[in-house]
Amino acid sequence: MLLKSGDTCGISTSARNDGRSGIAEKQAEHIAERAEKCSIVDDVWKLGGNEGDAGGVNNEMHVFSSLIGVIILYNKESGFSRHDEKYIKRLSYFIANSIAHAILAKQIEEVRTRIHMVEEFKIQGEDVVIEDVDVLRLVNDPLRDWRYFSQNFADFSFPPRSIGENHFHRAAMMFFEDLGFTMTYKINKRKLAFLTLRVSVGYRTVPYHNWSHAFSVTHFCWLSLRTDAIRRALDDMDRLSLLIACLCHDIDHRGTTNSFQMQSLQKTPLSVLYSTEGSVLERHHFAQAIKLLQQEECSILENLPAADFRSIVNNIREVILATDISAHLRKQERIKTMIAEGYNPMSFDHRYLLMCLVMTASDLSDQAKNFHNAKKIAENIYLEFFAQGDLETQLGVKPLEMMDRSNAYVPTVQIDFLRGIGVPVFNMLASVVPEGRTTSEAIEANHLCWIALHEEMQNNPKAMKTLEYLRDENLERRIYDRVRKQDPRSAEIASKRFEPVYANGTVAQSHDILDHRFDGYDKKYQIVCCTSNSNKNQQQIRSLQKIKAKQASEDVQLLKPMENGTTTSSRRTSRTPRRLWRRARQLISSMSSSCASCSPLPSRRQVSEDSESG
Repeated sequence: MLLKSGDTCGISTSARNDGRSGIAEKQAEHIAERAEKCSIVDDVWKLGGNEGDAGGVNNEMHVFSSLIGVIILYNKESGFSRHDEKYIKRLSYFIANSIAHAILAKQIEEVRTRIHMVEEFKIQGEDVVIEDVDVLRLVNDPLRDWRYFSQNFADFSFPPRSIGENHFHRAAMMFFEDLGFTMTYKINKRKLAFLTLRVSVGYRTVPYHNWSHAFSVTHFCWLSLRTDAIRRALDDMDRLSLLIACLCHDIDHRGTTNSFQMQSLQKTPLSVLYSTEGSVLERHHFAQAIKLLQQEECSILENLPAADFRSIVNNIREVILATDISAHLRKQERIKTMIAEGYNPMSFDHRYLLMCLVMTASDLSDQAKNFHNAKKIAENIYLEFFAQGDLETQLGVKPLEMMDRSNAYVPTVQIDFLRGIGVPVFNMLASVVPEGRTTSEAIEANHLCWIALHEEMQNNPKAMKTLEYLRDENLERRIYDRVRKQDPRSAEIASKRFEPVYANGTVAQSHDILDHRFDGYDKKYQIVCCTSNSNKNQQQIRSLQKIKAKQASEDVQLLKPMENGTTTSSRRTSRTPRRLWRRARQLISSMSSSCASCSPLPSRRQVSEDSESG
């Protein structure tokens, strides 16, 4: 019986087979290959059978061009009747349509897979519209010195998230200006602003691998690139490649690991695209970064020669791939050999290994701050791990112990991670960059704090089931006391906190003078115990922000053009330009400057009053 979707099928019947299943299989293959009208008797004779083996009611085959399958029925002693033929025909229709629908479903699934793969090639956040007002706000904002964000902003132990997420964009632009890249490579400020905004929306709202993590990594890289050791070891193009790579190194991260993407049960589009090359997520981050740099409004490297552009792109690729911990472990012995032999700036391999080392250290820099910062970042990491573990459980896959919220114990995992990966990375960095010795001391102090936390938690095993103990301030003080008995220097480093001293020399009191609205630790993913005082403070901050937003909207409004070309003031712009300038002078005069050339100029009225008083 030949099967053809939606058409009449020919039937091959044989009353006796006498155990000749091999001949029947050859007959089916022969019929399928010939695909033409043929005689069963002739086919059996040609395949080595006897004419007596053929019998039944229909000895002719009608084979069609679109053949799906061949069914041979045999071993009926009385032979097949016309009634059997009728039912077999109906069965052939059903089987043929079933097979055809299965093939169609497979084709639809392949089309869907291709569509998903095309979606993966799109830039994350591409549908988000970057408003011109946001770009102009960064373009028209004067370039800030790093002291504007904090007097300790250039300290390796300073937690960069503390400046507030609403200052990340201008700080990221400041990195390029401070290192001299905007002048050396003629980077357009508008395109740099657009790139910064586009990168920030390209990061997904996952607990850890988000925009605040990218800014923290870029901040540590900026600190490393400012050191004399790195300036002597790497040229400007290598340093620029590192800075861009840090900004984009985790763009469009899904909050899952490479092993999750490679699981056969998932068959994610990313695994289909990059499974043969390894480092699935890192290759996707690099692809996203290059697509951004190729966009017209983000092409900050447009003034570079083609050879220099290719060199920077290759460097970005190598250092982003270096963020894969498995790739770092494969290069670890080579890095140790480089340090033992002495760094040679003329060696291409040494420059490559140093760039990978700086990138890996920047990616792990959150654990080289104070212990309070390290705990908060660890909480975000394990919230992301637990989300993946829950997803794997739903898919019927047993998650790793550190991703299983019912079995994971953060202190022991952190102790093993810092001992095996974190501490060696920063020790090697300190050997090459002496200015970064404080990071090696900080991560070793945090390692002792995690050990002390593990010892403290042994007395309270019930608290291990949740992450609330990572937010316990009393427990944190007990940890410092325990470490202080063992190593006072480490306890001092781990407990070091920075006062929020800003560029104008004042200390933030109850409210942040820079109107910081975020602390950078992604509080929406954390459970914070609210008190009456904290609620009252939050209400005061919200009311202050509303007042500031209202004042800003009133002060910034200018005269709007009418349809006839004239200008008139709107209801919100009832203030005269003189009052606007007076308001601007008050804001400028309230900010003292360490540089005499940056002090506000006196107005004509002030000059005249001073001359009259003189």
